[in-house]
Amino acid sequence: MELLGSGFVMGFGGNPDVKRIMDAYAAMTPEVETSWPGAGMGIVASVDQVRKVVLPVVFGDNALQPWQIAGFANGETWWNWCRQDRTIAAEVTLAVADLHDFTMGLNEIEHGNADAVTLWRMARSNLEDAANTLPTSFSHDSVIQPICMVAELSMKAVLVWDGVDPNSFRGPAGHNLPALAARMAAARPHRDDARVQAVIANLPPYVASRYKPAGLKRLQVVRLALGAQFIAASSVRRIGTADLAAQMEADEWPGPRTPFSL
Repeated sequence: MELLGSGFVMGFGGNPDVKRIMDAYAAMTPEVETSWPGAGMGIVASVDQVRKVVLPVVFGDNALQPWQIAGFANGETWWNWCRQDRTIAAEVTLAVADLHDFTMGLNEIEHGNADAVTLWRMARSNLEDAANTLPTSFSHDSVIQPICMVAELSMKAVLVWDGVDPNSFRGPAGHNLPALAARMAAARPHRDDARVQAVIANLPPYVASRYKPAGLKRLQVVRLALGAQFIAASSVRRIGTADLAAQMEADEWPGPRTPFSL
């Protein structure tokens, strides 16, 4: 599989203050010679086995492979976790690409429309909640709320970026995810649109799922979490230039991704 490279690169451009900080951090954490932890957080999954992924910031001439980003010691361990299944391995790689595109895309546009950026940051916070919960939780019903919010906030952010009043989403209509997906696709058409709509079609009603179980199995919730992460990535791919997923799709699939299903 291809190495992940330039999108993560960070340098200090000769700034002596930054260099002092980096030197001090390197003294405490030798691995900082290749990466700083903490660019973004999301998930990858092998069937219903979920791993939290903290996207590192790589700088210099270094690059990381998907199995390294997913936190595995080596490619063989990662391959076994993927059940030695190429389809699962490809899906894990694409999930890493989505996390990259969401994180780096948001970093690219963070000084743009402040209201839209706030919505994307809230989406990122909800994705982190899901990433912190799914790998270890026995109960998965509570995770549906942040999953729905990742999708909702990301789609609203695109619309607000293009000038829609954030206050116009108040009321029950603000949780109408199919309508938001249609509006986003109309405003900013993208190759991801069909998959976004498929994910949205499988999400349970946001309000109703607050008060009673949605009746979903763990595997279904995991799939929806990955789908919401994809929607978040797709939303910023429509604005910025970060699109590692396009390269990965070309490498891992002979065309668009496989259709989304639970």
